[in-house]
Amino acid sequence: MANYENGLDTKEKILHAAKCLFYEKGYEATSFKDISSFGKVNQGLIVYHYKTKARLANAVFREFIKASMQSIEKYFGGVDTLTQYFIGDYLYFRLLYDDVSFRNFMETCCDNGMLKMKEDAAQDTVYMKYYWALADQITEDAGPDGIMLEGLLTIFDGLKDNYTCYICRNYQRFSVREAAETYIFLYCRLFGISEEQYGRKMMDAQILANQAGIRFRDFEYELYKK
Repeated sequence: MANYENGLDTKEKILHAAKCLFYEKGYEATSFKDISSFGKVNQGLIVYHYKTKARLANAVFREFIKASMQSIEKYFGGVDTLTQYFIGDYLYFRLLYDDVSFRNFMETCCDNGMLKMKEDAAQDTVYMKYYWALADQITEDAGPDGIMLEGLLTIFDGLKDNYTCYICRNYQRFSVREAAETYIFLYCRLFGISEEQYGRKMMDAQILANQAGIRFRDFEYELYKK
């Protein structure tokens, strides 16, 4: 387990310590006392900056999203944004299958609703930049008054969470076939593409994603050429 990094400010030290401990020990087994000891910061400051352990876990997840999207953007710089997004989804689910520590963390997050803390995410401008990276590609047809758009994105988020639960614990009440059909509908409606175009982009994304390896530990994410 890596020790905390010198030169980080207090908030960064807390987040770095949480990343390491959540990855190595798991969310449930990690206390604020552990994070305080590992990061060499006062427990009161952890409460001041993050309020609860659940909100700290949400911050760790947002940092993971940012790191993965930045790495994908850098590695697949010549690829259009929508295909990059498909690559990101493909690699996310691959990581869930391959990395037990990450899968355990995501299982806990989904079980406890820790990915739904939108008030924290909305204040994280860097995270929102990547979360809404495709906003300029969303067609007017998807939601001219904003209502349908918000509904479609809510369904999309829920599907991704359910997929995660299905992989983590073989969620029996989840129909993969129905989810896949809904995914296709949402992507096509949101981005104004046909099912044929969707199929081609997904195939291209899988081919490209399989050419990259992932270095991942303590929620540090980096792509490399196999």
